[in-house]
Amino acid sequence: MRALGFKGIIYPVHPKEEQVQNLKAYRSVLDLPKVPDLAVLVVPTQIVLEMLEECAGGRVSNMP
Repeated sequence: MRALGFKGIIYPVHPKEEQVQNLKAYRSVLDLPKVPDLAVLVVPTQIVLEMLEECAGGRVSNMP
């Protein structure tokens, strides 16, 4: 997203890593400091539903 010129805040979520591409990573969508406007999920298929449920639980404004 940065390589494409996005200047906004990015909150990576990763259950094990503390940083993703030099950005502070959060263990869960529920741990984010602010409600994001958009979620882009790049996860294994077996946890897609879990991630969608976290996002739909009021933690993401829009989902494509």
